[in-house]
Amino acid sequence: MALRFVRFRLPGGGDECIVTNLPPDPFPLEKIRELYDKRWSLETAFRELKYSIGMVNFHSKKPDFILQEIWARLTLYNLCEVITGHGVVQQKDTKHEYQLNYTMAIRICHKFLKMLSWAYQPDVEALIGRYLLPVRRSRHYKRNIKYGHTVSFLYRVD
Repeated sequence: MALRFVRFRLPGGGDECIVTNLPPDPFPLEKIRELYDKRWSLETAFRELKYSIGMVNFHSKKPDFILQEIWARLTLYNLCEVITGHGVVQQKDTKHEYQLNYTMAIRICHKFLKMLSWAYQPDVEALIGRYLLPVRRSRHYKRNIKYGHTVSFLYRVD
C-alpha cells in the first residue's frame, strides 16, 4: 500500500500533516484540505452519539438487546437531526449569534418518543427553540479533559 504525506497550514497558524492512501491526481492538496475541513461534522455526529445520546454505556448484556439499544439510539439521533434541522433560531440584537442546544434537543426528543401514545402531544420544535447556546467561533485553546468514573449497569440481580 502506498501512503502519501500531505502538509498544509491551518487558519490558526499551525501546520497539519495528514497521511492518506488517496492518489495525488484526483485528490490534490486543495481537495485533501477541503475533505479535512468537512470531517468536523462527522466528528461532531460521533461525539453526540457517544456522549449526548449515550452510546458508550449499554444496559443489556445479550448481543441482540445491545443491538436493539443501538438501533433505538440511532433512531433518536435521526429524529433529533430532522427536528433540529428544521428549527430556525431567531437571532436577536445581542453580542453572540445563537444556535440550538443539541443536548437539550436530544432530551426533549427522547421524552417525546416516550409520550407518543399519550393524548397530549407537545410542540417539540417550540420546546427545543427555548434552549439556545451562543456560537463561539475560532476558539483555539488547550482542552481541559476531565476523566469521569466508569458507569456500571450490572446492579440488577439475576
